[in-house]
Amino acid sequence: MRLNDIQIAIVSGFHPNPIWLSSSFRQSGRCAILDFVLLLVVRHNVRATWSCKVMQSLRLIGGSMEKPRAANAAGTAPHEFAIRPAIVEDAAAILQCLRAAFEPYRSQYTPQAWLDTVMTPDTLLKRLASMTVFVAVDAQGHVVGTIGATAVSASEGHLRGMAVPPEVHGRGIAQGLLETTQKHLIAVGCTRISLDTTEPLQRAMCFYEKNGFHLTGKVSDFFGMPLIEYAKDL
Repeated sequence: MRLNDIQIAIVSGFHPNPIWLSSSFRQSGRCAILDFVLLLVVRHNVRATWSCKVMQSLRLIGGSMEKPRAANAAGTAPHEFAIRPAIVEDAAAILQCLRAAFEPYRSQYTPQAWLDTVMTPDTLLKRLASMTVFVAVDAQGHVVGTIGATAVSASEGHLRGMAVPPEVHGRGIAQGLLETTQKHLIAVGCTRISLDTTEPLQRAMCFYEKNGFHLTGKVSDFFGMPLIEYAKDL
């Protein structure tokens, strides 16, 4: 095949395919753009064309979120999932996801710690406005995972609110969410990531350690519970 037998199709914008599997994801200024490059074979013709449906970009302006059209999970197989930035319309589904993920540990949390973890509509909206929140969405459009990320300094990013309900464990959703947030934080200049967790979440601790996080030795109070810090150099 000769060079002039190749047609290049470039798609910019949010695409329903999983961000964390893409080869190019960057944070450009305050607008997250996902670029896809597809090679299609034609004969004796080299030209740039648009392919697929371009999803409306989600822009983060002054800490608030413009209301974009929600990307769906079209094109995913029944057991696959897509990861995309969350929008305000996802709020109810995110709250449901958080409650389902942490329900098995409810009895081990103090009431205040539990409420802070699973959040309320008001506290979730504040998080959506102040952090970059990602959701994992299955083929039916259901939110099956979530995580939040923000830069707390010029070089350090912080993760919060990782949640995957027990019924969808083992599908790589947590791994995809973690890799997506790591790429996002690297793109905004972070060289270190920190997160906090609690003693009941032993499964989560093993997961973080498997992915290169280590205990920093910092333990603080979380509404009467020990809050344990993990960190990772990028």
